[in-house]
Amino acid sequence: MAEVVLEENRTTIENWNADQMEAGLRADGTRIEPDYTENTKRIKQVKGQPFDRVTLKDTGAFHNSIRMIAQDNEFLLKGDDPKTVALKMKYGDAILGLTEENTEDLKQAYLKEGLRERIKDHLKV
Repeated sequence: MAEVVLEENRTTIENWNADQMEAGLRADGTRIEPDYTENTKRIKQVKGQPFDRVTLKDTGAFHNSIRMIAQDNEFLLKGDDPKTVALKMKYGDAILGLTEENTEDLKQAYLKEGLRERIKDHLKV
């Protein structure tokens, strides 16, 4: 049942990961580092994109490639963009995943209620 509830909240989970990166945060709550080079900061400024933090977003392809995979009552976030491996090597594996705060929000606001409803349906209560 947990996997079904996770699947039902797939888009929310994937979007939270992208939002964290947009805020410059890894799943472990630390800033995404190293910082952009001065040249990249200038390019981002010209494009009207944030340059005061690393967002790992230029065209949006990487953010849009994030996929949640539910298995064994847990979930994993993966990126299937060709840049994923290089980004993880440079910025760390923790660019994919949810912060502790977002994980707790997911449990309380989505999983707990979703499981409660599934159990009620299953027991026909």
